[in-house]
Amino acid sequence: MLSTLAVCADPVVGVGSPVQQLFPGKEGQLSCPQGKKVYGVGGGGSLADSGNSYLNSVVPSADLRDAKVTMTAPPAGGMVVQVICGPAS
Repeated sequence: MLSTLAVCADPVVGVGSPVQQLFPGKEGQLSCPQGKKVYGVGGGGSLADSGNSYLNSVVPSADLRDAKVTMTAPPAGGMVVQVICGPAS
């Protein structure tokens, strides 16, 4: 069974659009600009069949300056890491 959960909240002033980057291997790390911190992180491989390549971890750093995403194997076509950045204070 597949379950989902959505949490709604008041918007945070200064949170920008997602920043994303394509990486060729099975892991990638993306940072927020100076003075910003990670509010959300995501990533993964292609929507097409990439074989035995699955999302393994999605982890923001302890200081919330960046985030790292790993796959079990490099997906065909690369993988994407995405962060949503906002005010650090």
